Amino acid sequence: MALDGWDIDPTKVQAIVSTASGRTDSFEKDFPALGTELSEMATASKSGPVMEALNGWAEKTVQPGLESVGGRLQTTFQGTMDAVNAYVLGDARMAGDAQDLIGTLPEEEQAARPHSPHGPVPRAV
Repeated sequence: MALDGWDIDPTKVQAIVSTASGRTDSFEKDFPALGTELSEMATASKSGPVMEALNGWAEKTVQPGLESVGGRLQTTFQGTMDAVNAYVLGDARMAGDAQDLIGTLPEEEQAARPHSPHGPVPRAV
């Protein structure tokens, strides 16, 4: 997929991140149920060594892995919103700088200078 330009819609990004985050929350709510099921499997085995192995695996591998997934997802969501906010602030700063520069041009040059919705159009030197 080629990137033709920057056209970020912060409201849509926020909506998508919010939806994804909500789904993550429900996913994380299922973690305790998985722990219960593993415990039930261990009990159903009626074998001390199997029970110990399943409990050890759940404590050392499953639980930390699931917690890590939740943390990584939240970090991803926060990073996405931080990037969008930086883009919006940078865009506003560039627009303000462009307006400041146009104000320093002589009036006849300001009137002749074409504008685009993304700020002034560069002029060949």
